[in-house]
Amino acid sequence: MYEANRLYNDRLPAVPVRGVIFLPGADVRVEVGRDFSKNAIYEAENNRDGHVLLVFQNNPEILEPEFQDFLAVGLLARISVKIKLPNGNFKIKFEPITRVELNDLIAKEPFFLVEFTSMVSKSENIDEEQVLLKMVTKETVENAGFLFRDSKKVLDAMQSGITSDRLCDLIASELRISENERSKYLLTNSINKRLQYILEDIEKEKTLQSIESKINESVRKSADQ
Repeated sequence: MYEANRLYNDRLPAVPVRGVIFLPGADVRVEVGRDFSKNAIYEAENNRDGHVLLVFQNNPEILEPEFQDFLAVGLLARISVKIKLPNGNFKIKFEPITRVELNDLIAKEPFFLVEFTSMVSKSENIDEEQVLLKMVTKETVENAGFLFRDSKKVLDAMQSGITSDRLCDLIASELRISENERSKYLLTNSINKRLQYILEDIEKEKTLQSIESKINESVRKSADQ
């Protein structure tokens, strides 16, 4: 029904997500427990071919969010696996499809029903994209050991001939950065901008790694004296 990089204007039930940012192509697993989220899942399964919007709360402490508490961009996703937990919640694996811009809240009861427009990935300047991609590839290969949560996953994907668009989202999903920092990758559909963000975040991590190494060396020398 829905595909990546196609333009859709539609409305779907939404599941608010707290404390984590997911990107297209990521391994998305969420525990769903709030009543409005469970109702959204029921609606998706019964009437929407399993499709929902994953919307991300700015503040994870808010239990009863309003529309303005969500980031402006969410994810269109499809329910893949649902497991009922002993506490009555559901552990759900979603297949993310594409970014969506959240336009309006249509209803809040018995679930969030949100109007959205899908976001098509933009490749503005092919020559610049190729240069940025080459730089990202070099930095990734040289620094994979400390940059990523799962470096093998990233390196294997690079060798498989993955597109620039998908590679951006995979790298951004695996970078060891805060979820607040990760949100910038969700908010833009520009491939070149995401590649630039990756280079900036890699440089920050390299700087932190260098500082940590110097501190460890200083501590070691002090301990040896």
